[in-house]
Amino acid sequence: MYEIHDQGILEELTPWMRRTGWVGRFDGRNMKVLNDLLSEPKRNVENRDKLRFVWESVERMMKQCWDSVNDCWNRDWKLILHWLASDSKTEPDAAPFSIYMDRKTRKRYTGYWQQFMMFVLRGLDDADDQYGIEYTELQKRALGEINRELWEDDINEVELDKKVTTASLLFIQHRSFAKRRSALLYFSGVLGFHVGWKRWKGPGDYTTILAGLQWILRIVLLESAIPKDDRDEWDEKYQEDPLQQFRQSHDIFLVTGEPYPYDQIHSLLNYGLRASINVITRSRIGWSADESILYLDGRPNH
Repeated sequence: MYEIHDQGILEELTPWMRRTGWVGRFDGRNMKVLNDLLSEPKRNVENRDKLRFVWESVERMMKQCWDSVNDCWNRDWKLILHWLASDSKTEPDAAPFSIYMDRKTRKRYTGYWQQFMMFVLRGLDDADDQYGIEYTELQKRALGEINRELWEDDINEVELDKKVTTASLLFIQHRSFAKRRSALLYFSGVLGFHVGWKRWKGPGDYTTILAGLQWILRIVLLESAIPKDDRDEWDEKYQEDPLQQFRQSHDIFLVTGEPYPYDQIHSLLNYGLRASINVITRSRIGWSADESILYLDGRPNH
């Protein structure tokens, strides 16, 4: 019931499903198996899953990136935030990237990247080709560095955070024309399947995920381009001003019309927003056959 089979019958696909290409992309894959790769590692101290350290590292990384955004506002570098909100390489957005966001939303967005790092690290062990995740050699090497750090007797959180950030950037900066297909875009498709419902999510349920991924790409690249810790002595360290430095990354990796993951995420988000207008989404609440168990988003609530 979780396996995807592409029958090649276009008439059976909605315009949304044709646009996503999920049926063909995941043909023959078991979506339950892929979804299991996303699970949060155990917190049990006595038998701690090593990947728990990466899960927590991503949380620290995302907090640092969010602090980097707020630092731009506090320094009155608001023009950078206008460019951060823009998907164009020719003009900034009319409104700056917002620093006002509900903490629960930031936590949910951070969770997407935590799941992504679990996905690509667990997916490395795939001798039987169950997962279908593709990696460039640089991405494999970066993930290997993370694994080596995890097996140190005393894990250095600072070093681990650096390695998690390096790997994250390699996936964000994955060129569409590379021999290996983007693991990040593949992961975004996995998030499009609801295991509880045993079906693909519609645009109304999925666009919030795309918005979260887009948010992550923006703030990670901002901190990478103009590190917060360098800003007090910026003139002594760099020849270009912070905006020029940021634009070097922004104009390639955070705009439409360039062959990187942001372009596809952003364009699908816009399509999904248009497609979801006047569409009634599936109810988040359901009951078991004997009406004894209430389900919320496919999960039992006793």
